[in-house]
Amino acid sequence: MNRVLKLAGCLFGLIAASPALAVDQSANGDFTLTAQVESFCRLSYENTAPVAIANGAAALGQVREVCNSGNGYVVHGAFSNLREANVRAGTDVAAVQQDGTFDFARSMARKQATDWQISDAAVIDANAPVYMTLTISPL
Repeated sequence: MNRVLKLAGCLFGLIAASPALAVDQSANGDFTLTAQVESFCRLSYENTAPVAIANGAAALGQVREVCNSGNGYVVHGAFSNLREANVRAGTDVAAVQQDGTFDFARSMARKQATDWQISDAAVIDANAPVYMTLTISPL
């Protein structure tokens, strides 16, 4: 057993003393670190009351959009009891289809808060309320 320990000690001493195996403190190197982050999209719209349409127009309130998708995202909206209208989100306008739906396609990630309005609205049943629902999806 003593011979094994002495032999191991000698080998360690030779390796440590060898200049060829010494660590070069000035060595430089490059590496690439990549990370993949899942898409995160959130939509905030706080008005849950029926839309108060007067003369074909209504203020819908502020909508906040947040999405980190580099490919962009879509805000999809749907109205109940609405045949047609134009929805304005800031400077963007989308036409409401006959089924009450509309989309705003965003080409890149963004965070924004805009006031939304509708105009040229045609209600299906004047005695029934109009509601709007919104969803957001990454592309």
